[in-house]
Amino acid sequence: MPTPYRDIYLRFTEKVADYDFLNFTDEENDALLHNLMISSCSQFIRCQESLTDRDDTAAEFSDDLSDASIEIIVQGMIVEWLKPRVYKSKALANFLNKKDLNLAASPANMLKELRETLKECQNEFKRLMIEYTYNNSDASEL
Repeated sequence: MPTPYRDIYLRFTEKVADYDFLNFTDEENDALLHNLMISSCSQFIRCQESLTDRDDTAAEFSDDLSDASIEIIVQGMIVEWLKPRVYKSKALANFLNKKDLNLAASPANMLKELRETLKECQNEFKRLMIEYTYNNSDASEL
C-alpha cells in the first residue's frame, strides 16, 4: 500500500510548532513540506524502501514506508527546516558588530541556541540512519 505524503507531513507538523504555517495557504504549506521531505529523502540513501519511486501528482510514495523510515525522513525534515533559521541568524550576526551583539545579548544567545539545536538534530538524524542501517543489514555485509 502506498504511503501518502500527508502521513509524513502530519508527523512533521506534530513535532514542529511553526506558526508561520498558519499564514500560508494549504498549497504553499504542501510545497514547503514537499521540499523539506525531498531534501531529507535525498540524504537517506540506505533506506530499505524506495524513496525515489514516488508519484508527486498523487502525493504518495509507491512503497509502504515503515514507521522507522518515516521517522528518519521527519528528522531530516526538521534539520532542513532549521537550517535557514540558523543561516539567517548568522547573517544578522555578521551584520551587527561586536558591540551590537553585546548590547543585544538576546540575538546572540538565540543564534547560539539555534546552532546547538541544529547540531543536535543533525546528530539525531545521523544516529537514526546509522541505527536503521545496522538493524536492516545482513551481518555478513558489514
